[in-house]
Amino acid sequence: HSMTNMEGYWDEAIFIRHCAESGVPIKYLAASYYAGTPWNKPLISLGECLAYLKITAENCGLKDLKYGIDEGRIVSGHPGKEASDLLSRTVGYSYMGAFDVRLFKELLDAGGSYFSSWGYLSENYTRGLPSISYHVATKMYEMCGADRLAISDDCRTERNGSESGLLAGRKGD
Repeated sequence: HSMTNMEGYWDEAIFIRHCAESGVPIKYLAASYYAGTPWNKPLISLGECLAYLKITAENCGLKDLKYGIDEGRIVSGHPGKEASDLLSRTVGYSYMGAFDVRLFKELLDAGGSYFSSWGYLSENYTRGLPSISYHVATKMYEMCGADRLAISDDCRTERNGSESGLLAGRKGD
């Protein structure tokens, strides 16, 4: 588990090299992926985090590993609050669902295998009801094992701070 998009805690390359050189068997590498707020993307994208882990592992001779995100999402709550850190990284607002979809899509675009979270309930924000993120995660889970469909017109724009995109899958014949 590494903090690839927030340097300063430890160098994950040391761990990866150690596993490769000592013969310690590993099947996957995981990272945390945090954004300060939903409207400010981190300096290092989710795809760049996973690519760094994969390139480092493959350069050390580790092949066919799974890559994923163990924890992450949004670190801070409402601007201007003294204690704005969100301990569970969960808020009960609709923008969190949109943010989660962006992360899931970036994960799949980067070849990631999974994204886990500390929680999907709104806890003390709205009496512990399932948040929009819970419903997004449920729909993403339903896509497990599906073939990702190619989208010919990804209408992604970032004009005036807005963004849109598509993600689709199909199971069976």
